[in-house]
Amino acid sequence: MFKIQDIKSDLDKLKCVVMCKPKYLRFDEPIDSITKYWIEYGEKLNSNKCLQEFEKLIDILKSEGVEIYFLPEKFELPYQVYTRDLGLAINNNVVILSKMFRNIRKPEVYIFKNFLRELNKAIIELPDDTYFEGGNAIIYSRDLIFIGISERTNFKAINFLKNLINSLIIPVKLPRFIIHLDLIMNFPSRNWIVLYKDLIPENITQFLKKELQINIFEIDSRYWIYIIPNFLPIKDGKIIANEIGKEFLKYLEYEGIDVIYIPYSEISKCGGGIRCSVFPLERY
Repeated sequence: MFKIQDIKSDLDKLKCVVMCKPKYLRFDEPIDSITKYWIEYGEKLNSNKCLQEFEKLIDILKSEGVEIYFLPEKFELPYQVYTRDLGLAINNNVVILSKMFRNIRKPEVYIFKNFLRELNKAIIELPDDTYFEGGNAIIYSRDLIFIGISERTNFKAINFLKNLINSLIIPVKLPRFIIHLDLIMNFPSRNWIVLYKDLIPENITQFLKKELQINIFEIDSRYWIYIIPNFLPIKDGKIIANEIGKEFLKYLEYEGIDVIYIPYSEISKCGGGIRCSVFPLERY
């Protein structure tokens, strides 16, 4: 069987992305542990603040020369801002379309599919009984992809991807309260990984140390609710991060990582951060 070999890494320079403004983002139906936490804590969502945070992210991306497409907002789809979950761009021509677990998010995929057709992108759809969401995929290199296993992405998706892509695919079993891998682990560069201590399985940590021989920056898992690793790599060694994680991520700056901080804590209350809000469609 032919396998896709031209893989683009998450650390290749961003060229073009897909986003959706948080016009209708709200707490109506909490579908993850983060949103439930903030609701139980008595938090309310400030819609104006969400829009301000999003506009700041847009400004930064444009200043970095990134082209942005915007999907149309729908009132009945409150979580549209998290475009990362819509699929996985294997390269600049091929997109694997997600199969969402939650019914409230399934219509988002149809909108995205029509958008991709307009751009003449090749679309790959997953078989029945398969769940996969883009927030569970981290492409470290053309040879290595990490896939989080949770209620949102199952082992059937892993098997499908293994038969499709000519890369080593490593499943990462997530804690029950974590829905996506990129909430607790991410690469700011090819030499560093940021993760929450005790939330990543020991076999994965050992693989990172022994096989990749990569530097690991661990954050105490008590701070998981702030999803600090959910930053967006613009290119190898340069990221956009939520300013709430500055006290931790400043140590990466000492190691030569370029970090651009923006406020993003309001949008993050609904379960996803900066990385979740950007679907990378093309990279250099």
